Amino acid sequence: MTTSKNNNFLSGDKPIIDPKDDELEYAPFAEILATSILEMVPSDGLVLGVFGNWGLGKTTFINFIIHFINQKPDEEKPVLIHFNPWWFSGEESLLKSFFGQLQVVLKEKNLLGKEALNRIIDFAE
Repeated sequence: MTTSKNNNFLSGDKPIIDPKDDELEYAPFAEILATSILEMVPSDGLVLGVFGNWGLGKTTFINFIIHFINQKPDEEKPVLIHFNPWWFSGEESLLKSFFGQLQVVLKEKNLLGKEALNRIIDFAE
């Protein structure tokens, strides 16, 4: 028995990164959302949530949004901080890890001076 790509219903939990491999037709909406995110100027910050049952492609959808944002010129791209709260247990661990990752990204991109970075570290502690 041969199994083609179209009738293989079982697969590992491996999210897709490149929209060219999109079989769920998430890429068009992800591209529209990425463009909308880049055009927003929210005065009070912005939080987006992606909800769905296990295996529906939430991580793939997020990967597509990131892909489309990364296609833009550097001056149009926001600073993206990859942080997965599911990797941590407990509020203290979660907050400390988030601020630690924030500090790492801002330091790598040379976006803040040493004093500001130290304040983030102190805040995390």
